[in-house]
Parts: sequence; C-alpha cells; structure tokens
Amino acid sequence: MNGPLGTAIDVMLAHHEPYPMILFDGLYEVVRVNEGGALFLALVGIDEPVGANIMRMLLAEAVRELLSNWEEVAGDILRRV
Repeated sequence: MNGPLGTAIDVMLAHHEPYPMILFDGLYEVVRVNEGGALFLALVGIDEPVGANIMRMLLAEAVRELLSNWEEVAGDILRRV
C-alpha cells in the first residue's frame, strides 16, 4: 500500500509500538505488522507474518495454551468465517 493511506498505516503501526498491531485483509491474511505484532506472532511459531492467515493461527494448538478464553475466541472466529 502506497500513497497517503500507506503512509497513515505506517504511522499507526509505528505509534502503536510496543503493543502488537496486525493489519490483515478480508481473507484474514496478514498484510502488515509492527514489531510488537511480529513478536506476538512469533510466540505461536509464525516467523514470517506477512501472508500468514490469522484465522488458522488462532485455531492452532499453540494458541490454545496462550489464551485463557480460547473457547470464546474460537466461537467468535467460527461465527466470523
């Protein structure tokens, strides 16, 4: 993404640090991520976040251990899909 919108997104990603910010498209594939987001995704084994599918990641076994309310999150994911 280039131009004014791309610049605005870059500013938001930078200003959101150190907190994770992940930008994904309508198919839930990661388009952009800040450093905090990359570190968060690395916790579940995603070393190359751009192109990763957030829905698949949230349903992965590794995420179950990280989320105390995984069943609630999984239900929300299934309703969105």
